[in-house]
Amino acid sequence: MRWLTWVWLKFLYPIWNAIPAWVESWKYDKHKGRDLFLVLRGYAPDTYRISNHMDIYGFQWTQDPLGGLLDFHSLYWVTCARGKGDCDDWANLWYHLLKYSGKVQRVYTKKKNCLSGHAMVIFTRDGSCHLLSNLQEIACVPERNKQDLLKHFFGTETDYSVIY
Repeated sequence: MRWLTWVWLKFLYPIWNAIPAWVESWKYDKHKGRDLFLVLRGYAPDTYRISNHMDIYGFQWTQDPLGGLLDFHSLYWVTCARGKGDCDDWANLWYHLLKYSGKVQRVYTKKKNCLSGHAMVIFTRDGSCHLLSNLQEIACVPERNKQDLLKHFFGTETDYSVIY
């Protein structure tokens, strides 16, 4: 099951995701979203400062359309223009904010006996790994303990995690 999830996330999901993300982007001001993105990226690699400014700008977690049934991640600038998103949207935004400041990896982790999972990002820089979930950093460990982050969100209830 883990390998199938990896194939879906790495190869098929990006193709599927392009369609609803592109359609959604028509509704939002590209300049506003990109300007705010550039402000946030100016604080990289300081994840706490980025998170603090997300709070200042009133960013919020929200569910995907149709109660989460239409699951896709918004373009990073659309998330900034909307000021809200779900875990996929925030993981995508974190990825784009930090990709020039260190190694950034997307993570999908699934809880036991649950159909869906949670998207996050691991940001590695200067020997430390930071786990970023939604609008904040939730853990930081030395790089040698990076695998510990894969079970951090669901703890002992974690079924599996995939880095892609």
